[in-house]
Amino acid sequence: MNHTQRSSGGDVGRWKKAGIIGATVGAAAAAVAAGVAAPRYLARRARSDKADPYAAEPFEFPPTDHVGIVTTRDGVDLNVEAIGDEDAPLTVIFAHGYCMESGVFYFQRKALNEVLHPSKHHGPGTNGSRGNGHSPDAASRRNLIAYLHEHPNAGFRAVFYDQPGHGRSGALPDTEYSIDDLAAALEDVIEAVAPEGKLMIVGHSMGGMSVFALARRRPDLFKKRVAALCLISASAGGINELNFGMPRVLKRVRRTALPMVQRVTGWTPQLIDRARHLAGDIAWLITRKYGFANDDPSPALVSEVERMNTHTPMPTVMGYVRAILDHDETAVLGTMRTWKIPTLIIVGDDDQFTPTEHARFIAESLPHATHVVLAQAAHVPQMEHPGEISQRLLEIINKTVASTPPLKRGRTRKSTHRLWTPFKNPKKEF
Repeated sequence: MNHTQRSSGGDVGRWKKAGIIGATVGAAAAAVAAGVAAPRYLARRARSDKADPYAAEPFEFPPTDHVGIVTTRDGVDLNVEAIGDEDAPLTVIFAHGYCMESGVFYFQRKALNEVLHPSKHHGPGTNGSRGNGHSPDAASRRNLIAYLHEHPNAGFRAVFYDQPGHGRSGALPDTEYSIDDLAAALEDVIEAVAPEGKLMIVGHSMGGMSVFALARRRPDLFKKRVAALCLISASAGGINELNFGMPRVLKRVRRTALPMVQRVTGWTPQLIDRARHLAGDIAWLITRKYGFANDDPSPALVSEVERMNTHTPMPTVMGYVRAILDHDETAVLGTMRTWKIPTLIIVGDDDQFTPTEHARFIAESLPHATHVVLAQAAHVPQMEHPGEISQRLLEIINKTVASTPPLKRGRTRKSTHRLWTPFKNPKKEF
């Protein structure tokens, strides 16, 4: 990939035009934000008028044993965090979705940390349950803890990374990205943090697209090392045919409007980002409506998803749009079918971004797939129904750990990748 910057006298008119357009966008957003007293009132009431069981969750401080930087082949620094022993025979890698970050797996990370460090925790924990603390995944956690206790040579490590342009990771050196870029980033993470041993990959939404693209690019890796997959709200293609709950007329014009919006975004990203933050309460209400199927979701959960959305830079937001709309990896499903990799496929019954028929198509294409449709769940079920997702995830991890041979005694798996630089106690660094 290369990115050419042009600078000439003829750019003056373009920059004036960009400034006018950007200012118009910013002014319009500010005007909308200033003129929507009712939405602001509704948003603030929804945030404060109820006892929220997740209000005290430290989303900004998920459990972490190691933090490091993986620099990709494109020169992008990816933020990578891990829990568990580096020498574990199985590495579970989590790839998040569009306009998200690794924090979208907060509750699953919390559940896995309780399994890997049981002495630090007492009782069944909450892990996203409401009420008495008996979350749906409590029994699964106890089962996995017991198995690891009885089999000291078994084990797993969980690795979470921010996709390029998201979270604490740097952006790709281009204005428009491809899913292949994400697959290459995932491959670089694997090479850096888990050069040996078995793998399980968990992909949410765009992270699932990364998994399919990597399967096409590296069939040898999948056949030799990938022991299990978990695809949450995933799609193998056909996103362009959806209207995402919007009027059909918007679907018809988005292709022609997209290049213009991308150009404006490239010229005035800071101005547009400021406008987005001005409309924060509106964004919160939109997140609640489209991100959650429950009519009365936790305000803290809505706020965390909305934070990830609005903190994704506008060039990243627009840079991935065409790649997502053009995504088509249906052909690789035929190849994956022959690998017979155990695959857990989860989708919400009210997911407007990757609907149930997309998950069903994947499940029908893969003979070793388990297909789960969650009731009253939208596109981010790991936040909306964390206990149920953690339970399913722990069950497949338990089965995968049990079928993964331990590393030979006396042999330590160490990453030799020069770009993986782990360090301890990350909270002291940030």
